[in-house]
Amino acid sequence: MLQVNKTISVTGFSSIEVDENGAKTQKQIAYMNANIPNDGDFSINKSIQERKLFDQYSDEVLADFSEFESYVYELSKGAKNEY
Repeated sequence: MLQVNKTISVTGFSSIEVDENGAKTQKQIAYMNANIPNDGDFSINKSIQERKLFDQYSDEVLADFSEFESYVYELSKGAKNEY
């Protein structure tokens, strides 16, 4: 018997533009990913990749985390209705 499971995968990045040796460079501070299986439940994982920059820009990164979580939550509500 065939069983098919559909999962939505979402990724996000939190980055900031920094001055590095006189040049503007985009630096990735954190990575987020989420999986939404077909029952609408979801899991979210976050990873800090640049601790020094995270400490310096934590308000911005935490705001990105919150925005990502809200996005995933809204997406999960629609996913649950699709199946």
